[in-house]
Amino acid sequence: MQLIAGRASAAGFSRVALPLVARCILPSDARARSHRHVLRHRRCKRSLPTAAAEPKPVEAEAQQPESSSNLQSFLQWALANGVEGVPGSDGSKTGLYTGEGGERGVVCLQAISKGETIMRLPLRLAITDQEEEGGEEQAEDTAGVERQPWSVRLAGKLLQMVQQGDACPWKPYLAVLPRIVPSPLTTYSWDDVQAIQYPPMRRQVDHASWLASSACQQGNGAFTRDQWDWALSVVHSRTFGAPGGSSTGGAGVRMLVPLVDMLNHAGDYITSPPGQMPPLVQAGDCVRWDLKAPVGPEGEWLMDLSATRDIAEGEELLLSYGERSNDEFHLHYGFVPARNPHDDVTLFTDIEGAIDWWLAAYLPAGALPPQRLQLAINAAYNAAEQEDTSSQAAQAVLASVPRAEAAVIRAELERIKLSAGGMVDGRLLAAYRTLFEAAASQQQQQQQQQEEPAAGTAAQLGRDWQQHMRLAVARRSRELLKEMPTPLLQDLEQLAGEHTEQQQAHCWADVLKSYAAAVAAFEAEHGSLLGPSCEENERHASAAAAGSAVPVATISSGSTFSEPALPDAGADAEFARLLLQHAASDATALAPAAEERAGGSSSVLPVTYRAYKKMILTDAVLLCVA
Repeated sequence: MQLIAGRASAAGFSRVALPLVARCILPSDARARSHRHVLRHRRCKRSLPTAAAEPKPVEAEAQQPESSSNLQSFLQWALANGVEGVPGSDGSKTGLYTGEGGERGVVCLQAISKGETIMRLPLRLAITDQEEEGGEEQAEDTAGVERQPWSVRLAGKLLQMVQQGDACPWKPYLAVLPRIVPSPLTTYSWDDVQAIQYPPMRRQVDHASWLASSACQQGNGAFTRDQWDWALSVVHSRTFGAPGGSSTGGAGVRMLVPLVDMLNHAGDYITSPPGQMPPLVQAGDCVRWDLKAPVGPEGEWLMDLSATRDIAEGEELLLSYGERSNDEFHLHYGFVPARNPHDDVTLFTDIEGAIDWWLAAYLPAGALPPQRLQLAINAAYNAAEQEDTSSQAAQAVLASVPRAEAAVIRAELERIKLSAGGMVDGRLLAAYRTLFEAAASQQQQQQQQQEEPAAGTAAQLGRDWQQHMRLAVARRSRELLKEMPTPLLQDLEQLAGEHTEQQQAHCWADVLKSYAAAVAAFEAEHGSLLGPSCEENERHASAAAAGSAVPVATISSGSTFSEPALPDAGADAEFARLLLQHAASDATALAPAAEERAGGSSSVLPVTYRAYKKMILTDAVLLCVA
């Protein structure tokens, strides 16, 4: 698995690479982060070693008194083991801080220039998911999890290290790991899980629970279920990924990296008003990490943390955890980023389901002769396969990981998605274009022969494949919205009434105002957003487009719906100003509040998560039918 340094790629498997940590509270004098920087991914040509030397204990004269904090002991440990730029040390331009809820972060104490190296850490301090040299005997001791997915292997190693107590060379690091990592696995009640409303995420929560339960059972009772929940939540929320070599089958190395994992997240965020396509996106991060290969016979692997732009005094050092969907942030990190442009919605679990849905929705029985129908279906599958750029690259990775892990990766690759930016999976576009052209060709032939077309076919297909694609996506989006118990506007009203600091960064009151106006304008012209029926709305849209001069959006793999059909409700400079203002403090919105992390209700988080899914689907209806 090619896991890349720096910011994670949105393509293929490299989205599962970077760490995550709990939210932080910005210092009061932190400045807004409104710069856009495109980061280049840097790949290492040499494989990481499969085992690292144990770190040195803190020398007696450097040890802190027993009454000193775990954090001070950890920083001393880092210095003793060759970490450069330890916050608060001589020559360092950074310092650690603790927020009002106990969260930690790294803040700039002296101006840092773009490209400047801020920290440098020997990777012998990292805890990796790879087996130590000496192999199978040690593998048998890893809580019985040697054939489990990487997260279980690494979690099992973490639990064993904690069990070693004072004898573990990593004890100072283990002592500063969070006792509770907020996530659905550790803090959600049954009601919270039901409140998600989005079936793909509920299945992922079920799988995460099964993974912890399975690890506990296969570990022969060495650790409790609560211990596994904690270890897995730490691993999923703090792991870095590095490129794999021949010794790992290309699957990559995952590692817990002390100190660097204390940096908080700030990724890309949308600054334009809801419904604007394509959206305007800016980056919130200001640092990146890279791996440095050994130099010379005495060299060792290093991790460098450097600035991607000038960082002002008082500004927090923020690292992008990758171009991830809200699914990953919600499931593993316990927060939903404000206005994430990399969020998406699953339209279909696979291309087979997508084709079956299209045939049921748009091709009445007898619309195509049996032979032509089979040829069209085969052509649709072939067209989708040609667009599947990830399948061949995935085979080596899938062959190198445990079967349970491979099944999860394969299922993720097969999902057909619609993104927050209006992009549609290229496989869906290719398949539906092929099916549309077959049906349209049959219609044209019937018209030339003055035959009556099959009932309903002509009214639903649209004037061309591009318009048809918009209508099909809108129709499917309507179906998914109808399956959710609460409508978008009701969720937005609930969220707009929340006045907690972490909810303010989402700008819910302004989002509600914008969507309420857009939905009202849509329904005044087209009727109910979700009814009375998909077919009736499609007939109205097709009939309107047939005599209309409205430009048609160009849709292709990786393109966006760009037809300016949505009224510009709320889309003004004041709204954009508010979004930028809130983006300056979006780090305060990255996790449930302190009382939620302590075991209280986290009911706002699933509502936040599902609202963003409904916004993607609603945008598809507003922009594709209008």
